[in-house]
Amino acid sequence: AVLLLWGEKDQVIPVGNAYRFKKSLPAAILEIYPELGHVPMEENPGRVAESIQRWLNLVRPASVE
Repeated sequence: AVLLLWGEKDQVIPVGNAYRFKKSLPAAILEIYPELGHVPMEENPGRVAESIQRWLNLVRPASVE
């Protein structure tokens, strides 16, 4: 499982690359943060943590036996 997190205002690696990755990885989840740049995990750590938690809830097994 793949989670792609991207700041729309990223001037280092433009957001168009996120869409190219998503096209190559159709099962991936892509989340674009419109107001963030190259380091969304530093710019808004709470929001990124929420995205990761949602993704983990989707991919994490319900129980381990």
